[in-house]
Amino acid sequence: MTNNCWSSIFRVFAILVVSYTIVVAQSWQKIPTDPPGKNEPNLRGVVIAGQMLNTAKPLETSVVISGANRAGIYTLGIWIHELSSLMPEKSLWPYMGPDPGKEAFNHKMIEICLSKGGIQQKWNFPMGVISGGNFPKGAWSKKDLFLSTGIKGNSKEGSLLKKMSSGFDFATITIGRGVFVSPIEVRFQCGNFEDLFKDVREFVDPGSFKAQ
Repeated sequence: MTNNCWSSIFRVFAILVVSYTIVVAQSWQKIPTDPPGKNEPNLRGVVIAGQMLNTAKPLETSVVISGANRAGIYTLGIWIHELSSLMPEKSLWPYMGPDPGKEAFNHKMIEICLSKGGIQQKWNFPMGVISGGNFPKGAWSKKDLFLSTGIKGNSKEGSLLKKMSSGFDFATITIGRGVFVSPIEVRFQCGNFEDLFKDVREFVDPGSFKAQ
């Protein structure tokens, strides 16, 4: 993804701010849970509870993937309860929009590893820190921040979502390897992802779904 494209995504993210309650589910759930209001963006997605792998105490976490109608771009977000207990908010400032620092263009800040039948595949992405207002109703809380990345459906990185749609055992997200003192690791399961995400892809990027 080019710097210009990533900057535009940040600007879009910075516009949206409202408040709802985080959904933390053991299997994937569709969001929004309610239709959007008059001045709210028309977004759809899925959310699942994750598992923190390298923290002294268990922290609630969830993984969200969503997008706007026919936008062709998805937002993948990781919400972590008490994120400030892992790192000071100041360390996240370079990753916040609408004018993030050069750190936000490090294309290896987020590593996503899919495991299926003992075989692993990895994808790398830059990271932004955005508000919950960039996700559908039911996926977020007003005060919480998400560690996130944008994924274009028809890009090389978009192959991650196609692989996920064809099934996997589990996925591990590693954030800040070689940058943060202690990288953040979140694991989530495949569960019912294939069935629920089909509707999201038809909504966000119908062409790529039909081409699969």
